[in-house]
Amino acid sequence: MAASLGVSVIVTAYNRKEYLPYALQSLEQQSFREFETILITNFPFDTRMYNLQIKHFQQDGTISDFLYTGVTNSSHGIICFLDDDDLFEKNKIETILDVFEDSDVVYIHNNYDIIDEIGEVSNILVKSRASANLSAISVRKSIIDMKILKSTRTAPDDLMYLFAIRAGGKIVVSPLKLSFYRRYSLNISANRRDNIPSMKYGLKQLAEFEKYFHDCPACMKHITASYRHVNLVIDAVSKQKFPHLFLTTFRLAVNFDWVLLKVMLNYFISDYVRK
Repeated sequence: MAASLGVSVIVTAYNRKEYLPYALQSLEQQSFREFETILITNFPFDTRMYNLQIKHFQQDGTISDFLYTGVTNSSHGIICFLDDDDLFEKNKIETILDVFEDSDVVYIHNNYDIIDEIGEVSNILVKSRASANLSAISVRKSIIDMKILKSTRTAPDDLMYLFAIRAGGKIVVSPLKLSFYRRYSLNISANRRDNIPSMKYGLKQLAEFEKYFHDCPACMKHITASYRHVNLVIDAVSKQKFPHLFLTTFRLAVNFDWVLLKVMLNYFISDYVRK
């Protein structure tokens, strides 16, 4: 194991305290223990009860502001990210360190299970993307452009993936389920109609990414694909009329996105059938 690399786990929490203890407990249970935890919250939080090396920073700002603080104050060359409502599998850090033994590897995306409000594993099948879910992403600190990170506002998972593409190293997409993604009614990333403004805000961020990565053809290809994906999600959760409904259904079927297709059909039933 490449223990000499050192790992910093950046945990971010904005206006949510309920699940944070569980996230930190999942770090306490890691099979590999030699790592630091950098916690950034916008509220007071007592870290003394946790058997972890925690650096706690309290501040306001965007998710990118939180990550900028975390990376700036990190001491090690490998960065793992953990949202306050997600969890790590017990062997997550040990496993990703083994992969980073290959000095060419700059980015790892692990598979993950979906859990509900009480931490029970769901049977929901998710079509995972290599740039989706920040808690499933680990990177070499050296690929992060701090100037760009500081200037962005959202979509940090896409940003880390773009850094990796531009760095030109190996990108590892692992089938191993090393983390848990919590999906619940208040989760901002849920495919819901009331999240359309947030999705459109994300589209603006993707447009800004084009300015930063315009000289990287592979990066521009990813930005275009992400832009299409977000627009597809917006179409799926919006109130639709014929024949646009059939076109969106076809696009989802082509992409094998059965979860999003189910969401769209539920909205269709609510909009038209139950009236």
